[in-house]
Amino acid sequence: MKVRRFTRTELAYHWAQALPFLALLATGALMLVQRALGFEVVRGEALSVAHRIAGCALPAGLFLVVLGGERRPLFRNAAAALGLRSRAGGARGKFNAGQRVNLVAQLVLVPALVLSGAIMWLVKGVLLAWYVHLACFLAATPLVLGHIYMAALNPATRKALRGIFTGEAAESDSEAKT
Repeated sequence: MKVRRFTRTELAYHWAQALPFLALLATGALMLVQRALGFEVVRGEALSVAHRIAGCALPAGLFLVVLGGERRPLFRNAAAALGLRSRAGGARGKFNAGQRVNLVAQLVLVPALVLSGAIMWLVKGVLLAWYVHLACFLAATPLVLGHIYMAALNPATRKALRGIFTGEAAESDSEAKT
């Protein structure tokens, strides 16, 4: 028996965040490695442009999903992650402790990354923004990689992976919560 785990808005929000974020992690990591090693594998300007495009796509996509979608499930999920009681209830039990930590981290790291990135782009030479951006990148990377591992590779939890594509999970999979 299948149960509805995610609404269309939740799915859209996930992918509007995940796809640009993965592009940002990849381009940012490559820019950092190239800078640290002192040579280019990919032209620095091309990486920078790709990083900025993904950096604009992230908040724009999230804004559009929130603006055009059903906001209640998103706010219930945020409330559940923050440990707040929701009048609608149920969302807290929807996520395990690791997922709630990941949601809280997203609520903090995504705005900090967007803001520090915008400052770095618009105001040249602001070193504090670079340090904040780097610190957030270093915090976000293991969270994203851990999330991908738990969702796609860990045998105990990957059976629930189809839920983030379809919104549905087998009733027994809803306990696996990736």
